[in-house]
Parts: sequence; structure tokens; C-alpha cells
Amino acid sequence: EGEAMVNTPFNLSEGPLWQVRLMPLSSDYPCLWPEVKEKFPYQNKVLFNFHHGIVDGPDLLSITGLFMKLLEDYISKIPIDKQQFGQLVDHSHTSKIVQQMTEELEKDPQKLKLMLNELENKKHTPLLLEAFGTPSSSNVRTEHLQYSILDFSEVNKFSDKCKDRKITFNSGFVGVLNTALVELVREAGIIRDIYNISSLHPIDLRRYMKGYSEVYPMGFHTLSISHTMATPYNVKDIFWEYVKQFDTEFRSNLKNKQVLRDFALRKMTLPDTCNLDHLYATPSPPKYDYIFTNMFLPRFFNYGVGRRVQQTEIKYYLPLNASDFAFFSGICNIREKVEFDIFYSSHCMNSATAQMYFDKAVSVFREMINS
Repeated sequence: EGEAMVNTPFNLSEGPLWQVRLMPLSSDYPCLWPEVKEKFPYQNKVLFNFHHGIVDGPDLLSITGLFMKLLEDYISKIPIDKQQFGQLVDHSHTSKIVQQMTEELEKDPQKLKLMLNELENKKHTPLLLEAFGTPSSSNVRTEHLQYSILDFSEVNKFSDKCKDRKITFNSGFVGVLNTALVELVREAGIIRDIYNISSLHPIDLRRYMKGYSEVYPMGFHTLSISHTMATPYNVKDIFWEYVKQFDTEFRSNLKNKQVLRDFALRKMTLPDTCNLDHLYATPSPPKYDYIFTNMFLPRFFNYGVGRRVQQTEIKYYLPLNASDFAFFSGICNIREKVEFDIFYSSHCMNSATAQMYFDKAVSVFREMINS
């Protein structure tokens, strides 16, 4: 049902640009938290579908959190808070920065050529596809693995190790993903001293926007930054040193607004008559190993746990048929746990390859907790 909603085009001229559907579930519908089902026997599935042009990941977290609060207040007969939740804003702040960067690059053709080459060199055949090949399937679709639920205690222990080394949790988890890639492809027979791993990381552009301290700026304000790491074959043995290097480079790129510079460069390479429908009509060979979305918020312990309403599952769906990466990975809060997801396009890999990588990543994560 959710897949059908996502794959149905919105009417961009008349709207609406979002949908919501309530699906009552039978009493025997499985629940990941049986103890919750005993106390809250009525189960429903709520499907939200937003056009990505008006909503991004941070918005989605805010909207689902607000929805839970509205339900809780309504059932508890608490007056609904009518305070403004957010404000839909345009891209004028970041567009000005991109325009300035574009003009600076156009004034220095030599620097422009160098940066375009650097951006192009980040693209390669993903390691998983190199090691395991690609399926020959005419029915291209987005596939999900059964997600893994990580204990908050595990995540906190890993987070503490990151803090002790003055690196972010995000960088630490990227280290897990990269280490798992190297471990798996080596087992598959791809033996090298150094593995180049190119990944994409969605960046919340609100960090570069000003004047919205009182009202939350809503809309699509996310772009992905590409990052390439030379990863040694023994990365697991030097895990924290490797993660420290990634963290240093990544922080520098954020400070220098590299994500906006990359966007400016990509815009400059598009033809003047670029047809986006044609561009995304057929799957192209993936150029990056993966994309990682980190929506884990440590301060949101017990996310989705209310007195009268309980959230027991959260599932994201993005159509990846025309994606330029091998797979999507992400983490987010769910109750007192943390959910780790992977989904992928069937034109990139099969379920066996995806499952092997997923299991390897969870294994590396737990191994690094005790390292």
C-alpha cells in the first residue's frame, strides 16, 4: 500500500503535495513489542506520503512527532496547542551562496576544471557490485531488508567511545559501514591494500540559513555531499584512527560549505535543455557505494512512547530505481531503541548480497563497542 502511494505521481499544478491514510489492523497483526500490544490492543497503520520538494528528513521527524502529540492530547482531552509549528520557506539563503560560488568558479577556469575532475573521480563502481555483480532483472523495484533493532545501551556505549575521542556519532557509524564493506568484499576475493569508498551524506542546509531562530523553517532543505575515503585492508585494526580521519575531513567540508559547492558544480555540468523526466526515466549504473542518513537523536529517548498512544514501528520508503548509489542505509529512534535500515534497488543487487552486508555491519558495530 505504501509503495503504491509513493509510486503514484502528485498533481504538481493543483496539489495536494501530501497524502495520509489510516489502515486499521487486525487483532492478530504482529507487533515487535508484544508487551505493548497486551496493554494497547487496537493497532492502526498510518501512511504518510509527501512530495520531497516540500518535506525533507528533519521535517518528517518533526511531523510524525507532532502527529503523535496531537493524538495523545486529543485522546487525553487536552486542549490542542495552536502555536505555529513551522514556516514553509524557499531556498533564497542557500541559492545566494550557490550563486556566489558559481560566479567565483567561472572567474577561475583552472580551479573549476580541477574541482570538476575531483568531483568526477569520486564516482566509481561500488565495491559490492564489483564483488558480487548485478542482477539481470527486468522488474526493477526497491527492496527492503528486515531492519535491525539496536539497544539504546549499545548505541550509548558506542556514542561514548566517539565522545571520548572527540568525534561525532555520525562519523563513528560511517566507520562501521566502511569497515563492513571492506571485510565483506575481502571475503569475496577482492584483495587490495587500499579500498576507495565513495559515499553520500544528506546535509541539513538549515545550518547555513539565517533569520529563522523562532520559527522552524520547513521545506526541502537537504543536499547530499559526496565523500571518498581511502580505506586500508586492516581498517578494523585501526578503526578509531580511521574514524578520526573521516571526522576531521567531514567537519572541514561542513565548515567550508562543500555540499553547496558540489551542488554548484553539478548544476554547471547539466546541459541547458536538461530534461529531468528523461534523466531519471531509466536506471543508470550506480556511482557511489551507498548513501547514509543519520536521523538518530540521543535526546529523544523513548521516541514514540505516550500514555495513550504507542508507536511500535516506523518504516521509510524511498523509490531507488534511478538512484546513483548501491544501497541506502539509515538509523533513527524508535521507542527506547534505535532502528538500523537498509534498502536497495533490485537493479543493483539481490537480497542475499544485501543481507550479507547488513549482517556484517551489525557485527562490526557490536565488535567496535567492545574494542
